[in-house]
Amino acid sequence: MLATFPAYVVITAWPSAAILIVVHSVLGLLNAVYVGPLLSALAELFPACARATSVALAFSITAMIGALSPAFAAWLIASTGDARSPAFIVIAAAVLSILVVHRYKDKHEEALL
Repeated sequence: MLATFPAYVVITAWPSAAILIVVHSVLGLLNAVYVGPLLSALAELFPACARATSVALAFSITAMIGALSPAFAAWLIASTGDARSPAFIVIAAAVLSILVVHRYKDKHEEALL
């Protein structure tokens, strides 16, 4: 979340393929910290009888929402005139994610069955 807006500033200040690759790589590494434990957390959220369907549904809904992101980002840039404005979408999603993770109850000592 803290690296998002500075990343957009760097990309818009020095637009080049090399800068884009570096920024994308750094954000990808930071994203791996969050996404790495995601599958185990999803497995803990759902009972065994509905786990596969529930996880698939969660990923499908995420994919449908994510598919609209480029259109929403283009609209936001056109509306505000600021190429950095899509950073606020990412920041809002990060804040929402932090709130959800804060309420998450870890079940690592319970059996998954």
